Amino acid sequence: MVLWLIALRSGALWLVEKSVVIVASWLGWFSVFLVRFAPAPVLILIERSFNLTHGEASLIFTSYLLAYAVMQIPAGVLSDRINPSRVIAIGLAIMTVSGFAMGLSPTFVTMIILSFLTGVGAGTFYTSSTSLLSLLFPPREREKVLGIAYSGIGTGTSAAIAIGGFLGNLLGWRGIFFALAIPGAVSAFLFTRIKIPAPNKPRGSGFSSLGLEVLRIRSIAICIVIHALILVTYFGITSFTPTYIAISIGKSLVEAGLLFLVFPLSEILGGLVGGYMASRIGSKRVLMISLLSISIGTAAIPFMRSEIYVVPILSIIGLMFRAAATTLPL
Repeated sequence: MVLWLIALRSGALWLVEKSVVIVASWLGWFSVFLVRFAPAPVLILIERSFNLTHGEASLIFTSYLLAYAVMQIPAGVLSDRINPSRVIAIGLAIMTVSGFAMGLSPTFVTMIILSFLTGVGAGTFYTSSTSLLSLLFPPREREKVLGIAYSGIGTGTSAAIAIGGFLGNLLGWRGIFFALAIPGAVSAFLFTRIKIPAPNKPRGSGFSSLGLEVLRIRSIAICIVIHALILVTYFGITSFTPTYIAISIGKSLVEAGLLFLVFPLSEILGGLVGGYMASRIGSKRVLMISLLSISIGTAAIPFMRSEIYVVPILSIIGLMFRAAATTLPL
């Protein structure tokens, strides 16, 4: 009886632990993309505050994405050597503090530096969280758990775009960074509560220890290049289209954010459509159709001067972006 109670208690505790991991992972993705898209709805206000051109303002996103990209491999290496939940907690803490401090930036140069540090913190999340979920969940549960966690991406993007313009009008552009830093702090705290043994893996060195030998495989190298091009286009559209809508179409920040909201909402459907079509006509055809549609739609946006045309185009581009990402074998 005692052993049965101990086993029951252990099982209940493990169930709670798994629930905390799932919630923390979802909130982590939500926070990363919430902070990532925080400047987009209020970019026009930042430009006015520091007297910037559009090109100069783009350095906010460039500095973030540079740090985010650079941190992927170091974060994976650290997760292999120490507890990945610790890496995530530290990364989210850096992201949260730096993101909050962006709202206090006295100069644009300071803001660029803080944006870079925000990207450093956020860049630890993808590889570390994937490693953590792989350690804690068996293969039969992993896809479902990853699906739940990744849904935080679209939710965070939609939330930043939907409420960003409203908060910008209400609190000013500085206030949006203060408000949107809160979820990251909560997520970082949750990851400090996750206790798992550090993985006992041999310490390698050089090219092979980083797993870079896979770049010698031609198909993988091509997929990485395609993925990089998709991300460059994706982040360009999501970063600057709200400002374009506000300036070229003559909408308020709130209206521009609501109009652009169709983009992340279409992504949700795009994941389902991409998976279904891939099973029907094959992943390569879906990828080619998606990339062609994205190229044509993106090229057409600068010629649109009315929301009647911009909204349908953004819907198609958003749907095709997620369809492409779903079929891309990465």
